[in-house]
Amino acid sequence: MPHAVIAKEHKTLTQKADDSRQLSRQTEQEQLDKARQAANDTSQREQEVLKRQADGDWEAEQRDKAQKQFNERESREQKYLREAKEAAAKARKIPKPTK
Repeated sequence: MPHAVIAKEHKTLTQKADDSRQLSRQTEQEQLDKARQAANDTSQREQEVLKRQADGDWEAEQRDKAQKQFNERESREQKYLREAKEAAAKARKIPKPTK
């Protein structure tokens, strides 16, 4: 009888080892698939950037952004100058001291 118990335990250990190997292979395959997908995604993004640069779209976008920011700063500056001129032109509410 003890041989049967040992054989049964051995079979169970063998099954566990087989199950672990199968799980390990499956996990490794999933990781490889994820890595391939990530590499593919990166490659696609690189191609899109290169295409935009080659078409000049990227540079045009950057120029447009810079021009827009410059115009916004300029209009704010003009607004501040206009407000300062208006404030300077208003009649003063504080009376000037008399001598």
